[in-house]
Amino acid sequence: MLLRRPVRLAAVLLRGALYVLAGVLVLIAIAMAAVETGWAKNQLRGLIVRQANQYLTASLEIGRLEGSIFRGIQLGDVRLSREGTTLVSIDDVSLSYSIRELLQGGVVIRRISLARPQIVAARQPDGRWNLGALVKREARQNGSSGPGRPIHILSIEISDATITLADPLAFGAARVPSRFDDLDARFAFEYVPVTWSLDFTSASW
Repeated sequence: MLLRRPVRLAAVLLRGALYVLAGVLVLIAIAMAAVETGWAKNQLRGLIVRQANQYLTASLEIGRLEGSIFRGIQLGDVRLSREGTTLVSIDDVSLSYSIRELLQGGVVIRRISLARPQIVAARQPDGRWNLGALVKREARQNGSSGPGRPIHILSIEISDATITLADPLAFGAARVPSRFDDLDARFAFEYVPVTWSLDFTSASW
């Protein structure tokens, strides 16, 4: 009789623990389903815009967000503008990533695909090109500045891009064309405060 009570108590505790575990799993499943809803994706789209605009000197707009938040998303009607002038517009942007890699010390994005970007480059009154002054200055080292977190993009793929130079660009007697059509490129980007590098695999126009 004395032995049966601890056994019954252990069984009750085990059953209670299983109920709690089952409840937690149900809540996790509900949370995962909730973040895949249209409402959650709309909230994420707003969060991306707000966070990006903290680092940019231009205003970012994203028309739509689709895909799976856990594996990769697609952005549509992406636009960067400053003082009413559109600097960059992209029909579709696809991102492939791992949530764990996004939350670690540096940002790692496995793949970004840009479809039909339209880019307009022009000189600012201070002589700098507008595209080179899109990111606000934060970290500083040996006279250089940039964001404080490392960023690694393993593959960037650009298809059917158009680049327009609003101001002439010349190197001595050689003058760069003012417009590039049907630009396709594939490269990697690495930024470690405060230096960055591009590693091109291919480029054509």
